[in-house]
Amino acid sequence: MKVAVTALEPSLDSDIDPRFGRARWIAIFDLDDDSVEFLDNAAGVDAASGAGVQTGTMVLNAGVEVLVTGHVGPKAGQVVAGGKIRIVEDSTGTVGEAVERVRKGDF
Repeated sequence: MKVAVTALEPSLDSDIDPRFGRARWIAIFDLDDDSVEFLDNAAGVDAASGAGVQTGTMVLNAGVEVLVTGHVGPKAGQVVAGGKIRIVEDSTGTVGEAVERVRKGDF
């Protein structure tokens, strides 16, 4: 299973970015093989509009099943939910802690 977590920095110790569409980094964890990849979302951060839809598409293309973040806007939410991705909002703590909560089924 793949999990996406919004991140302020490309590190497991980074705090979760409370924004989805304009999150600077998106951590993609593959829980099946314990791999992690940090996707650069500079285009979303700097977008004049449509950041959420663009970031949502990036997460869909990564094959994610669970998204952990602070908040997902309505347009981005439609894109993500349309891909059958479970959204976990109001998340705080570090990226690594979020992944461990998903592993344990705490969401």
